[in-house]
Amino acid sequence: MPAHIMQFNSISALLACIAETREQGEWTRYQNHQGSLDSFHDLGSLSDAVGMAQTLHGLEEEITTIDTLAQTLSTQVPAPASVSRVPSWGRSGQRVSMNRVMAGNLGHAWRTTARQARPQHGRVLTLLVPCSFSAETSASQIRYTCAASLAYAQLCAQAGYSLDVWACIGGRGMWADGTDCLTMVRLLSAGDTWQTQGVALSAHAVFLRRVLFRVWEQTEPTRGNLAWGYGHVMAQAQLVPHVERWAALAGMETATLVYGAGQEHSLTTPAAAQRWLTTQLSALAA
Repeated sequence: MPAHIMQFNSISALLACIAETREQGEWTRYQNHQGSLDSFHDLGSLSDAVGMAQTLHGLEEEITTIDTLAQTLSTQVPAPASVSRVPSWGRSGQRVSMNRVMAGNLGHAWRTTARQARPQHGRVLTLLVPCSFSAETSASQIRYTCAASLAYAQLCAQAGYSLDVWACIGGRGMWADGTDCLTMVRLLSAGDTWQTQGVALSAHAVFLRRVLFRVWEQTEPTRGNLAWGYGHVMAQAQLVPHVERWAALAGMETATLVYGAGQEHSLTTPAAAQRWLTTQLSALAA
């Protein structure tokens, strides 16, 4: 069954969707997330969560921490670059041109090729940052996961890629009838200056378990009740077919899609984050 797709072209658009319920007098119903799992009770009120998402107040330390981790990772791994083979002619090489030999041009008769990095100026990548984390995922794992995705974006930008970045939240069995959900929130449009804030916010518990939960709750009058626990986190392999369908509907080429780090990569140390980053960049340059 295809996943139900919810797309927001910015975090502001997401928050505007929530604001509609304040105008309709339904806001207080979700002030303290009544009926939620115990692990979510300490996240505060919905209005505080929306205020944090709008102003980033209270996220300053988190943003700095993630940005510092990302900067450290990006200095330890070379930026990706595709490779082309550039020919040159001289007195020795891999192949000889008999025409040049017969013409007496011995100084340029032998051909050789060299591998040369090719910048990717103007090529657009659609970076999908998985932002679903189970309640038991530690704060440090979320930070390393987020920092790895951010370092990936920074290195791609250094290589000349233009980035279109989306927070990607996939839930298996989101509604009680078993329907999956794919929620896409644009964090950066191609050509814009990269900003850490959007990624830091999307990795914060208040974003997923207060702001996004509220958006999903708004679907209940038309889609039916949400499943207990709001579904299960999708791994990248489960996300891919839903994301490719979303991309096709949006007229995007699937060849431009790349994925940031997700919960299943278990990035709990700097070394693990660096290994993941190295693997991703090697694949991109291949």
